[in-house]
Amino acid sequence: MIKKFHLHINITPETTITNDESIVDNNKTTNKLLADAIKLEETGVYIGTTNGWTLDKQLVDTVLPKRPDVINIQDKKLYRWPHLDLPRQKVDLLKDKFNCKVIRNVDKADIEIISMNGMRKLVEMDWHASFSYSGMYNFLSFLKSADILTKSSLDKCRDILEGIPKESRISITRDHPWNIDSAGELFQTSKIINKYLDSNRPKGVGREAIVKGKDKIDTYHHIINTSSQVVFDVDINNIIDEDLAVIKNTELEKIQQMISSSDRDNRSLALEMLANCNVNKSFDVVSIIYYWYYDWLKDTNNWNTVNVKALKAKMKAFEGGGSTSSIYSYNNYIKNLVEHDKLTKFAIDDTRKRLYKHILLNLVGTDNEVAVFNVDIDSLVLKNELIENITND
Repeated sequence: MIKKFHLHINITPETTITNDESIVDNNKTTNKLLADAIKLEETGVYIGTTNGWTLDKQLVDTVLPKRPDVINIQDKKLYRWPHLDLPRQKVDLLKDKFNCKVIRNVDKADIEIISMNGMRKLVEMDWHASFSYSGMYNFLSFLKSADILTKSSLDKCRDILEGIPKESRISITRDHPWNIDSAGELFQTSKIINKYLDSNRPKGVGREAIVKGKDKIDTYHHIINTSSQVVFDVDINNIIDEDLAVIKNTELEKIQQMISSSDRDNRSLALEMLANCNVNKSFDVVSIIYYWYYDWLKDTNNWNTVNVKALKAKMKAFEGGGSTSSIYSYNNYIKNLVEHDKLTKFAIDDTRKRLYKHILLNLVGTDNEVAVFNVDIDSLVLKNELIENITND
């Protein structure tokens, strides 16, 4: 595991002394740092970086043990990590079919079941790009060459360099009092350090995924080093649902017509189709219908049946969000897909068409005769930081 550290440079009257002979920054007087001005703390475990808003599956795959192409659960002992999208009732179906069993001791498991939701709960995302060990070395060397270090703080820097692994990642911040005098020595010292950090901080690395806290680190360490097979809840759901029908994207229009029909029986039939399909492999259609036609779905004959209740539990995040006149609805739908690792080109294109039809077309659409501005639907594209979340499903 790669350790993450935070190097604090605290510039206060108590942690500095005046350096009257400074030749840095146009001969302006600065303060030298005392040893107490430099503090290093271990903050967690560094996983990697992503340009998205949250931990993505691609990054998780780089740290997990290689997963099998074909998952064999026959006669296996299964361990369920928390936060799974995998109801116990469904697992009971596996017990009968494959003679497998769920156990509570993870060390005795043949297969450990995790989820992206659970992995995200282990991880914190940090916007501040960290330095490599060599980057931190260069920074501390700069402090020495800029005559900002006293003997005690120079010794402190040497101890820091000797005390952390070479593969570590280190975030570096400098802090000073909010009411610092812009003409004083403290400000000049802070200005010099900040200028270096701004010029040398790694660029374009996105957000960093960090695991913090002993319990979370222990869990993460076990998962990435286990000798058991590690599989996702989606994989197990696919085994459970492998015999269920898949609703193809080409069927979306037909189901939309059924759901928006004035015939309650017709709507009930469409809901039954959703409740009895392979939801994971039909997620584009199911999520679009569930999100944008939620009120229509509720007005059916079978809304409270057992199989529909299972569907409602699975699609909880997508319920009741479909106000077509609010930009929030479109943003929220895309964000939900990202959270569920279900952002596809089909879902994006469908959302673009709805947004264009229900909001933009009334303002700047090509068919709006009174509009002064003309915006084509092809100009409506996903933000770059979300593109890497698109799946190949």
